[in-house]
Amino acid sequence: MFNARHNVSVARRSRPVRWAAGVALALLAGAVSSCSDKANGAAGKGRFSGPVPVSVAPAVRATIPLEIETFGTAEASETVTIRPQVTGVLTEVKFVKGQEVKVTRDAAGREVQPELFTIDPEPFQATLRQAQATLARDVAQAKNARAEANREAALMEKGISSRTDKEKREADAEAMEATVHADEAAVQTAQLQLGYCTIRSPISGRTGDLLVDKGNLVKANETALVTVNAVHPIEACFSVSQAELPAVQAARERGAVKVLATIPQEPGPAEEGTLSFVDNAIDTSTGMILMRATFKNSRDRLWPGQYLRVTLTLGQLEGALVVPSQAVQNGREGTYVFVVDADKKARMRPLTVVRTYDGRSVVALGTPGESGLTPGELVGTDGHGRLTEKSAVQIMPAVGTPASAPAARPDRSDRASSDSSVRK
Repeated sequence: MFNARHNVSVARRSRPVRWAAGVALALLAGAVSSCSDKANGAAGKGRFSGPVPVSVAPAVRATIPLEIETFGTAEASETVTIRPQVTGVLTEVKFVKGQEVKVTRDAAGREVQPELFTIDPEPFQATLRQAQATLARDVAQAKNARAEANREAALMEKGISSRTDKEKREADAEAMEATVHADEAAVQTAQLQLGYCTIRSPISGRTGDLLVDKGNLVKANETALVTVNAVHPIEACFSVSQAELPAVQAARERGAVKVLATIPQEPGPAEEGTLSFVDNAIDTSTGMILMRATFKNSRDRLWPGQYLRVTLTLGQLEGALVVPSQAVQNGREGTYVFVVDADKKARMRPLTVVRTYDGRSVVALGTPGESGLTPGELVGTDGHGRLTEKSAVQIMPAVGTPASAPAARPDRSDRASSDSSVRK
């Protein structure tokens, strides 16, 4: 009994304590929530109240070059690896590594190729002399055989000799004459072999590194001696998308297509050339088509194997509607800009960008209010990332606006209202 009464009394005394603790916790939670709501409200009011400062630029009409930009490599217009045509000892090198060699013409208009190497000619001179001696011997024998055949023919007419003897003498004469023709061919071959002892370059160009030094034995049609690359003119090899091919073909029909080549991270003007080759098939694995442009390269700025930035100029787009590229934003439903209307309110305007050039985007024409823009409409170019539909706008001076789109002057009334709201 004692224990039961004691437990009941303890339970009765603990109930008010637990109730008071619960009330205190509830009051504390309410106070914290109230303070948090006030803080959030103050923060939200400070963040979204007042117009958003934004730089703007007008959509304008402009003439935009139609260009295709890609990358490529410089290649020699002609490349020849010089090899000997006869086997022998290399006795002379007649050029300096990296020297420019040139094919010229003599007074009669015949081509004169520059000399590069000399192979020891003595063995070939001996072969030529031997062939010439053999020719001389056989010529004499052929003359004698022809004379014998003529005498035999005269005797047969007089009835002194038989037809068989005449025909035999005639065959001997013809055989010796054929031998003479073979000897003449052997002499010509020996002369050619001797001529091959002087190795020439068939093209004008710049020589590369010397691959074999003087004194080495070189083998006919095997030993590579030097490579000559023609760099005047020089070519740029590049590929463009098959989607661009119709525009390139249309430009070629109008005339020569200008191509500019620049060297990345190197100062100086671009090298100007013309499109000289379009491949006859598209690479099915990449959807690209190979093209080449030819450059005079009079200043030797382009070098075989060099990495180039290539620009094809296909014409001009007259009266294109352009905006600064920084004004264009990407969303889940496509590209858009924020247009600032007459009431200084931001309006999201979807549009289609046709191409970009020099920091400007060419916009496809559309229906105002639905898609596209009209000339003169102001678009946000800086600070527009904080805009939403119907946001109030404070126009600020433009930053980085293209020359064709002058910066809009700031509106003093907007600035005054903004300053007054901050002071409040």
